[in-house]
Amino acid sequence: MAVLRKWTHTFAFLIAALVGMAGVIGLAWCNKQQSRSAIAHQELVRGVWVTSQVSLEDIRGGKLHGARMLIDLRPDGEAPDQPPSAQVADAARAAGIDFAYIPVAHGAIADEAVTKLRSTLAGQPGPALLYCRSGSRAARTWALGEATDERGLPAATIRDIVARAGFATRDLDADIDARIAARKQGAN
Repeated sequence: MAVLRKWTHTFAFLIAALVGMAGVIGLAWCNKQQSRSAIAHQELVRGVWVTSQVSLEDIRGGKLHGARMLIDLRPDGEAPDQPPSAQVADAARAAGIDFAYIPVAHGAIADEAVTKLRSTLAGQPGPALLYCRSGSRAARTWALGEATDERGLPAATIRDIVARAGFATRDLDADIDARIAARKQGAN
């Protein structure tokens, strides 16, 4: 009986050790999977997403949600830790992703940037991921482009989309309204 009890305790200990090792291995696997997971992003409309700064590792690691085009709206040299657009372009192209560089400085969004973003998105081969430091300029530049497009969404919808992505348009509202009014006049 004592021998049976000793074997039972030994067996229970071995089972507990195996379960513990399986737990450690499982956690390690989950952490590895999380490090491989895609970067955080917000969908504006079907096929157009915004995110914060993209790293070269994000591109090389395939973390761009299946984006076929990467659009950099962050001016080169804005921060010391940001990769230059040329390096991002090289990494994107090596990964089979189209790349566009449309720098938008802090402050007012230039009409040229809005026009270039609209034309780039119109010719996109598939889903596009727009980025800047936080994603805000990317979302706001998209909002102005959408307001300019004669087939674009209504102002309230544009504002709601940008707000759902976590960004504000309050200072752009008059510009959005003016662009929508201009597209309506152009249709008449």
